Amino acid sequence: GVCRVPRIHGRCEPSEGRREMIALGIDPAMTTTGLALVGYDEGRFTLDWSCDVHTPDNLSDAERLSILASAIRDALRLHTGIEVVGMETPFVGKWKDTALALGAVQGVTRLVVFEHDANLPAHRFAPASIKKGLSGSGAASKLTMIEMVRVVTGRYPTSEHIADATGAAVCAILRLDAEKGGTANVLAGRRGRKGARVGMPDIGYRAPDAR
Repeated sequence: GVCRVPRIHGRCEPSEGRREMIALGIDPAMTTTGLALVGYDEGRFTLDWSCDVHTPDNLSDAERLSILASAIRDALRLHTGIEVVGMETPFVGKWKDTALALGAVQGVTRLVVFEHDANLPAHRFAPASIKKGLSGSGAASKLTMIEMVRVVTGRYPTSEHIADATGAAVCAILRLDAEKGGTANVLAGRRGRKGARVGMPDIGYRAPDAR
């Protein structure tokens, strides 16, 4: 599986079961990229599979991008039924080198998805949009996002990168559902720590706009 690729850490068991909708979420970065497979079925979101892709900093940028591309390619190939991809667009500060590296990561990520299936929808979401989508606040902390992934999917993400990737996948599912005329709501059927459904108020959440 994806765990064949060097230095991938996280929960790597294969996904199981059929879902009404399936999305691959990607939180792309040069050092650690989060990948998350999220399903939606009967009003519930599930975190079915996830991994962190670590690229050693002693490798060249080209080698690190190759590792990342292989991991994403394997995730798309091995998990059937993916209908949409959601990617977080990282915040780029004033540092030119950081901006160039993140641009390269984004470019490779989008290229791999396109090469896998040119018709596979791939939406990009700003970090604040993903935070607002899961927590209701665009300024939510990393710890809040990790907890909200647990609330929405019933499973704790094993890292903040996987939490962000899960959020991107959830936003992609909501957008796809809205395009189909559906009424999927991130607040519907939230579950507690042991999987019991938890009633939550409906705040009229609208799928975020992709970039």
